[in-house]
Parts: sequence; C-alpha cells; structure tokens
Amino acid sequence: MKNKEFKVFLAIIALIVTLGVLLGGYSLYKKYGIQGPLIKELSSHEMIEKAEIDRKNDKYIINLQLNKVENIQKQYTEVEDIINTRYKPGDYDLIITGRPNEELEQFYEQLQPAVYEALADNRYLWLSDHIENQAAGKRIAYRMFVDEKRLYIQIENNDNFFYKIINRNTEILNND
Repeated sequence: MKNKEFKVFLAIIALIVTLGVLLGGYSLYKKYGIQGPLIKELSSHEMIEKAEIDRKNDKYIINLQLNKVENIQKQYTEVEDIINTRYKPGDYDLIITGRPNEELEQFYEQLQPAVYEALADNRYLWLSDHIENQAAGKRIAYRMFVDEKRLYIQIENNDNFFYKIINRNTEILNND
C-alpha cells in the first residue's frame, strides 16, 4: 500500500510542477513575446514619449503619453492599428495622455458638459463653435475631430497639450 501512495504523491507533485512551468512559461511569453515587443515598437515612434502596458482583470491597459501632435485622430488610429496586430479589439483599453497644465485641465472641465451634450445629440458643429467661443481671448488653441467611432479633442497652450478621446457609443448615452 505504501508504494501506491508514493506513486500517487509523485503524480500529484509532477502535476503541480508541470502546471507551474506551463503557467510561468505562458506568463513569460506574454511579457517578453507580446508586451515587450509592443512597447518597443510603440516607443520607437517619435510621437510617443512613454508607453506602458498593465493587466487589469481580463483587459490590458495600454497607457501612452504622446508628444505634441498635429492631428490626434490620425495618431490615435495609427497607434490602434499597431496594437491590433497583437491584441484583439476589446481585449485592451487604450489611454492617451499629453502634457497638460492646470489651465488646460480646467478649460476641459468647463467644456465637459457641452462635450457630452454634443455626443448625446450628435451636434458636433455646435460643439466646435462652443469650444471656439470658450477659447476666444485665451491663449488656447484647439482642434476637434469626429469619426464613426470617436470624438477627438486636442487643446494646447504654449508647450502644454491635452488630449481627450471619447467613444461615441450609445450605451453610455442611453441611461433610461
């Protein structure tokens, strides 16, 4: 009987070791085979100042700090295309930041109700006029882009810049 118990014990130990090796190997593969090369590829673009990838629950959180860009929509879609070669859409959240200062953050906070009203009513020309009126007399320049998926806002003053990308989905807008 002792011999059978010893064999069962060895089988359980072998199973635990095998599972540990497999999970460890898979984790290393994801870190050095997917995440590492993606960070390296993203960081090689001059528009990207800093790139980080974290895992939260079942999603990857990709944080990118961009340098000053001319067209945030174009840069965002280029970055998204690069990421989509490694991850499926929906498996990650892409967070873009710039180099904002307090004035830009406060300016966007004042715009936020108008931004979400424009999203709810699809009134993007009105929003553009509203932002232009709010920026008048301030040292703030802005650009706004809209496509079928998102609203892109970039505001700048001197060497500081703020980017906001908002999905245009109806799930957020219909809270009835």
